[in-house]
Amino acid sequence: MVVTEEKMKKYAYMEFRERVEKALQGDKNGLTWDQLKKKGEISQTHLCYTWARQLESEIGLTRERRGHNVYWKLKKE
Repeated sequence: MVVTEEKMKKYAYMEFRERVEKALQGDKNGLTWDQLKKKGEISQTHLCYTWARQLESEIGLTRERRGHNVYWKLKKE
């Protein structure tokens, strides 16, 4: 089986999505990007805004600015 660059990117995104969703579940106040990276054991050093925007529709991600920080959290169901 040949693993293409496209498949690698898709796999990386799917893993990112799972880690973000798991880290944010049950957290009412949300997490900053640094907190989310630590709790979700996310190895990305920089945020991919395209992926973050995609998570808004896929898992109900919201991002809320409070002061100088942006908090990531899941929409209340």
